[in-house]
Amino acid sequence: MNTPRLKDVRVRTAGLLSCQGYRILVMLAVLTTTLVSLPSGCGQRQDPRLVQAERLHQQAGEMYEKGAYAQAFQLEMQALAIHEEVLGPTNPAVAKNLNNLAFLYNTQGQHVQAEPFLKRALTIQESTLGAEHPEVARQLYTLGWVYNRQGRSAEAEVVFQRALTIQEKVLGPEHLDVAKTLGDLGYLYAFQGRHEQAEPLLRRVLAIREKSYGAEHPEVALSLYYLATLYGTQGREAQAEPLFLKALAIQEKTIGPQHPDMAQTLNNLGGIYVTRREYGKAESLHWRALAIRQKVFGEHHPSVASSLQNLALLYRQQGRYAEAERMFKRSLAVAEKVFGPDYPSLASILEGYAAVLRERNRSADAEELEVRARVIRSQREVSSSPPTCWTPDSDSARTLCSSFRTVRSQ
Repeated sequence: MNTPRLKDVRVRTAGLLSCQGYRILVMLAVLTTTLVSLPSGCGQRQDPRLVQAERLHQQAGEMYEKGAYAQAFQLEMQALAIHEEVLGPTNPAVAKNLNNLAFLYNTQGQHVQAEPFLKRALTIQESTLGAEHPEVARQLYTLGWVYNRQGRSAEAEVVFQRALTIQEKVLGPEHLDVAKTLGDLGYLYAFQGRHEQAEPLLRRVLAIREKSYGAEHPEVALSLYYLATLYGTQGREAQAEPLFLKALAIQEKTIGPQHPDMAQTLNNLGGIYVTRREYGKAESLHWRALAIRQKVFGEHHPSVASSLQNLALLYRQQGRYAEAERMFKRSLAVAEKVFGPDYPSLASILEGYAAVLRERNRSADAEELEVRARVIRSQREVSSSPPTCWTPDSDSARTLCSSFRTVRSQ
């Protein structure tokens, strides 16, 4: 919710491996890295059509790595057609192709289009592996992630719960797959403002990962980050701060001070300091987060727009309106270039920008921005209701809350 860090995005290999050479199509999906099984018949003479399907699949991987998603999709579709013809429509190899195609849609934010491919793959896995197989649970997890990205939280909760039931029964309550599903279910509850339900799940995730990985691991830092963010959205800054600081210490040691995950932790710790009016500390952290994101992603990236907006909100809260205006202007320009003029997240930038312009006695300019924001919000209300954890009266709470709306796509 990135995630997702769902980047916080997880990595899974869903490809079909050939008998020669273990080339794995590594895709930034939402699952843990997993090596898929070799196709049956290795060591025997293969049907040349299956060899061609594997070649097409590898070419799809190469196109994906180049960012040529349309070409990758067509190649994977050709591999799917061969597998369906040679192996039948319910063969596990077909499910792998379907998952790859769903991934290509998810990569481009086309979650509605990904859904039918995931559902068909799930049906195949249930029929071939059984309803309580770990791979079925992973498939349910992915489907839940896609529902969540569409704002279909009730459906996401159902499939997350089903995946969790299978995983706890088959893998045990302390398996890392259990932690992953618990985490996304906890993020879902936090997104909905169901904090009392979210907290025990996020604490359990932290305990499982500390036991499995040790105290100083990036996944432990990520768990600390989400738990601290939850506390921040509840106004429990005294509990949030030490968790953020611990997460930062682990990240600096394990992934380095220029990693984008560091920027997100710096961002949310800065939100805590804004709430406590420790503006010097907050400003330093937000500038550091911005520098990391600009270095890693370049100037035109959603996270850069977010950092610029955070600095604008900080300056506005201090009455530093000229600096706030500059930051809002930069943030809006980046967001418009990345998303277009009507994307939902632009509404909060436009509203903050307008408020600063009113403070600077530029009411006509402010009104123009406010009208744009109202139009965007009205369109958003038609498609989905805003999350209940959103707190428009508090800039720092808005910054913290927003972290639950994003799978960490960096």
